[in-house]
Amino acid sequence: MENNTIKQLEIILKKQTKFFDREEFLRDIRTLTSNLEHELVEFPKTYSFKEIIDKNLNNILNPFLNNSNFIPTGFNNLDKFIGGFSFGELVVLGARPGMGKTQLLVNLCLNICQNVGVAFISLDLSEQSLLKRFISCITHIPQQNLNPNTLKENEIASIKLITSKIAKQNIIIQTSPIFRLDLFINSCRKLCNEKNIRVFIIDYLQLINVGNRWQNRDAELSVVMHKLKKLAIELNVIFILSSQLSRNVENRGGYLMPKLSDLSESGSIEQDADKVLFIYRPEYYRLLSDEYGNPAELLAKIIIAKNRSGKIGDISLKRDEQFTYFTDWDKIPDSFIIPENRHGDIR
Repeated sequence: MENNTIKQLEIILKKQTKFFDREEFLRDIRTLTSNLEHELVEFPKTYSFKEIIDKNLNNILNPFLNNSNFIPTGFNNLDKFIGGFSFGELVVLGARPGMGKTQLLVNLCLNICQNVGVAFISLDLSEQSLLKRFISCITHIPQQNLNPNTLKENEIASIKLITSKIAKQNIIIQTSPIFRLDLFINSCRKLCNEKNIRVFIIDYLQLINVGNRWQNRDAELSVVMHKLKKLAIELNVIFILSSQLSRNVENRGGYLMPKLSDLSESGSIEQDADKVLFIYRPEYYRLLSDEYGNPAELLAKIIIAKNRSGKIGDISLKRDEQFTYFTDWDKIPDSFIIPENRHGDIR
């Protein structure tokens, strides 16, 4: 295709050597670009029904045993409910500020990296701030205590040991206050091919810049969601995006649980996402119980508001008192040095 294009260009230029006919030149260029567009069209792949069965049936029946298409979140209750995350999916995690979006994303990153390479892209935190969140999640030491004046010697030794082991995991960190979608897409392809990154966590969606001026932010986010969904399928990777929620949640009254219409610039997010999860902590609103009468203390509900491949509903997680990590509601680890019961044997 490349040689053919060069030959066509040479013919067009030779025709214009002796005298320049602007209209003819533009007509020839339009014809050439039209031919190029036709050649670059990627026709859909077709398979026989038998090929589809052979390729996918085992993954459907045994998603976690058979390796390939599903990744567990590391939270047992959530995995039982949604079946983990599937490659090619676009997952959105929404919450109001202060609910713990970033900390849950850090939790997910540390859980998922036990199985595949993960890239964590933060658009509003520095490298040091993000590292503190990772250390806090692993050690259960509150972020405000992560300084030489408050840390004990055994805590410092634990941090050094744990971080040296986590450093061996395939985790890529990117922090940037200026985030261009086109550059990110190129970076994703490179990380996927060169570093074997299979999951991309982005914190957060509304800070992604398409690079052009848009009159309507909803239209701009529609482009972001559509391109990321297309890229997830192309690279066979998972995108997990955090998203802001509008203030409508807090103006509603009652138990103030979020719903799909609360997503900021929600139309395209709701449409293109394969899964939409919300974090809801009734304690945040000074409620003593959830809608079922369960005590609100330390309760963090994950509301599955959209699930293209299964049911919707909610599951319960628990956060620790210092707000350093999340865990299954019925599984609170003891204070520890290396949390092997949460993250497995880190090698």
